[in-house]
Amino acid sequence: MSAYNLTYEEKENNPRDPNIIANHFHCSVAGKELFKDTQVKFVCGYRYGLIGPNGYGKTSLLRIIEGRQLPFGNLLSVQLVQQEQDVEEMDITAIEVVLRSDKKRSQMMKEHDYLQNKDNLEPGEYETLLSLQEELASMSAEKDEGRARSILYGLGFSTAAQDMPTKSFSGGWRKRIALASAVFMEPDFLMLDEPTNHLDLNAVTWLQSYLPKFYNEKKSKTLVVVSHDVQFIEFICDRIVHIEDRKLSFYSGGYFDFVHALDAKRVEHDSKYKKLTKEIHLMKTKQHMSKKQVNTVLESRARKEGISLSDPVFEKRSEYLVNFPIESPIALRESECLIRLQGVDFSFPGKSLFKDVNISIWSDTRMTLVGPNGTGKSTLLNLMEGKLEPDEGTAERSRNIRIGRYNQHFVDCLPMEITPVDYLLSLGLNSAQEARRRLGSFGLESKAHLHKMFTLSGGQKSRIALAAISMNKPHLLLLDEPTNHLDMESIGALAKAINEYKGGVVVVTHDARLILETDLAIWLVGESNVKKFKGDLDDYREYVIETLRAEENVREAERAAKKLARSSIKTEEVSITPEPVVVNKLSKTSLTSLFKKVDNKKKPTV
Repeated sequence: MSAYNLTYEEKENNPRDPNIIANHFHCSVAGKELFKDTQVKFVCGYRYGLIGPNGYGKTSLLRIIEGRQLPFGNLLSVQLVQQEQDVEEMDITAIEVVLRSDKKRSQMMKEHDYLQNKDNLEPGEYETLLSLQEELASMSAEKDEGRARSILYGLGFSTAAQDMPTKSFSGGWRKRIALASAVFMEPDFLMLDEPTNHLDLNAVTWLQSYLPKFYNEKKSKTLVVVSHDVQFIEFICDRIVHIEDRKLSFYSGGYFDFVHALDAKRVEHDSKYKKLTKEIHLMKTKQHMSKKQVNTVLESRARKEGISLSDPVFEKRSEYLVNFPIESPIALRESECLIRLQGVDFSFPGKSLFKDVNISIWSDTRMTLVGPNGTGKSTLLNLMEGKLEPDEGTAERSRNIRIGRYNQHFVDCLPMEITPVDYLLSLGLNSAQEARRRLGSFGLESKAHLHKMFTLSGGQKSRIALAAISMNKPHLLLLDEPTNHLDMESIGALAKAINEYKGGVVVVTHDARLILETDLAIWLVGESNVKKFKGDLDDYREYVIETLRAEENVREAERAAKKLARSSIKTEEVSITPEPVVVNKLSKTSLTSLFKKVDNKKKPTV
């Protein structure tokens, strides 16, 4: 039974309708109204960005569509990749999981391979095998493995990793496999809920270049993306759906087109509301009308406009504001070296990560570490902080330095059985009132202050973690994927806080907006070292795409060579005798020729 209580205007359902449209849509869950008398409208051929603050119903809407609780064609294939969705820990390899995700193709390939490898075919099986070969050819099935491997590679899996069992991967990497599977399937209606959360900047760059090729007007497919990453939305989406005041508003163009349109809409609303309040004041003071009489006038006006008094046009616009007041350290010298790594080598058992790393972090440093996952970005932060010691070389830190470290997994390491207030008190605050003031300043609503932390969302836990870091007035911020679990407004607040903060900042992030708005210098981690990248973010994106394209060309040539080698072996294995007919690994051409022979004579008994 669905947890959602929803209603909409009924209409005749066309099983082939590729669009999802529902008028007068209402939806509530657990007594909370999410949507009120709004329209849901997703038209095939477009790429939609679904945006709105955390808790406004974005994920709920996607789940409702996945559950086919809105009217759309029965033949429409729908796929949702949720925020924390991953694949099971199995002995099956990553590439096999992706290939098997297309159930129809997988079943056809299984049946085809059985007949192809069968020594003696029954008379009726010839037609079946030829039909399967023709349908698989129309699906370009022979290219599927190459396409699946390209997707996995773009998402960060090396060629060797693609052939490793899923049980050998961490949860974050298994989430990438789930994403790769959905992208490979190319459903008619694909929904991605925060797909960049577990990706590095390289993988995000690849994904935003790949998706528009397969979801566009020519393909007659629909893509809906929920993401806190403004740049990702801007690159991918050509339509924006904004949730505000329990309504869905639709805008043409990308994210920045939407921002301009929304600003204009809000200015117009504020102007109309100001005029309305002035009219109401005059009705009360000059015409001496009672509140009931004023409401009667307003109700009459609303009826003429086809709305009700509960419509947002009659209400003062409420703004969703977020603030992250990270306190700067006291008496910090203008330019002081906080951390210096000299000649640093570091390795884990069986894996060397760094060789002769030399880097200095100053009190005015602003840098972001970029590079594929697995190159050692988080490890480098641990070396800076002192959680890890170099195998060779030195890691020197300024005396009495205070470091504020935000770990991407920190929100899961908070003490879940106590409240946020108790947590801050345990860190040294003197009173519950002071703890609540600090939590409130980081945008944690008051009702959450006294709830145990296991009941809170990822975004709420992120605010608690940042509030705790700020208490120490650190000289240096080491932030590892700080935008995970934050909405767009909160990321904007974080960028503002970093710009106002008077200390050093080193960030690992996949969020291009955070890099751009804080003017972070780009340092590339890879090939056992870390070097400053010569160029801006656009240059880095181009570098990533060109590198992936060149590597893909090499892999494509290798796959073609292997295919040619296998084809030569199979040709030598083909053996056809007139009576009785024996088929052994026949190609499509040889099977067609055999059919002509069989049609010209009585089919033999095999």
